[in-house]
Amino acid sequence: MIVQSLINEELFMKKNIFVVVRSLVKQGGLSKYVIDLYTRMNQENHNFNIHFVLQNSQNDYGRFLYDQGIMVHYITPLQQAPLKYFRDWDSLFHIYKIDVIHFHVDNLVLFYPIKKAQKERIPMIIVQSHNACNEAVNNSKVKMFLHNYAKKRINNWTGNLYAVSKEAAIWLYGKNLLNKVKLIKNPVDTSLFSYSQQVKEKYKNKFNLKDKIVYGHVGRFVNQKNHEFLIDVFKKILKRQPNAELVLVGNGPLQNKIKNYVYKNKISEHVLFLGRREDVPSLMSLFNCMIFPSLYEGFPLVLVEAQSTGLPIVCSDSISSNIKILLTTHQLSLKTDKEEWANLAIESSKVTDTQRSLARKKLIDVGYDYETQVKKMAYVYSCKGHK
Repeated sequence: MIVQSLINEELFMKKNIFVVVRSLVKQGGLSKYVIDLYTRMNQENHNFNIHFVLQNSQNDYGRFLYDQGIMVHYITPLQQAPLKYFRDWDSLFHIYKIDVIHFHVDNLVLFYPIKKAQKERIPMIIVQSHNACNEAVNNSKVKMFLHNYAKKRINNWTGNLYAVSKEAAIWLYGKNLLNKVKLIKNPVDTSLFSYSQQVKEKYKNKFNLKDKIVYGHVGRFVNQKNHEFLIDVFKKILKRQPNAELVLVGNGPLQNKIKNYVYKNKISEHVLFLGRREDVPSLMSLFNCMIFPSLYEGFPLVLVEAQSTGLPIVCSDSISSNIKILLTTHQLSLKTDKEEWANLAIESSKVTDTQRSLARKKLIDVGYDYETQVKKMAYVYSCKGHK
């Protein structure tokens, strides 16, 4: 196991918070959530030492975390070297005084460190579910067996069960434990995700979309995001709005397949593939409506960010109904005729600039800002024997 910093006396004076994630990938919703939450906590709370534990070597934020003074520990992937995977975890528990260990996951296949933490009598063990499904687990009998094995026993290992939505809770813990699960809001940087008419006009000129009605989507090109369905809906929108444009932000393994699908549908001149972007807040000001027909989600951060900019949304009802923070967010079944999806998107795109400018305050009022959520989580970590 490689550790990026040396142990010093200060580590034993402050409370050591260990944050466990699979990897840290730019454009990943979970990665963005933990990076934003814990770097803010690190800056604002000087009673904690924040550690990240990665169960995969991919870390797009390595230099950033180093500059923030946050330690990063790498666990050898189980599939790469099983024995070393277990030794790495055993060493971590042996070397460090761990006060809190918080697992941010979307499945329980790798349950060993949770069980190990309970055996080592770590004072506070928190498991947080971030998704309502995992395709890799669903498609593997072995993984599903391991997931279900841990699901039946998770309450024996920790009483601190968190989730971003009811659906995510059921997936990880089962319906029987719903009354014990604490739902956590996915916060956004409301100062960054704020509607700007000036930015909208600037980006219309930048992408030559001056007289266009712009529909958008932000997300990786993976099966979960259901891009073909999105293209089908947009094609119907084009029949009614010849000046419509679709902007797709993100990359992923299915990107070329979707580009070919757009080409086959003869709408290439109306679809922009922008790849991974660092200016998503500005692009959300550009969009008139976001269409988000995911097959499943936990509580997608990107939709909270979109609502902070007042962007109207038409999304699938496979997403928790709690995602409807604003009245301009609508949900439809994926079984609903795509013509109806198109009609609702067209109507939604007519929201005024004034309406959009009021959205940010609404999100702050109901507690979706980072300041509120950082304080809440810091309070949890400060409590002894939290349940």
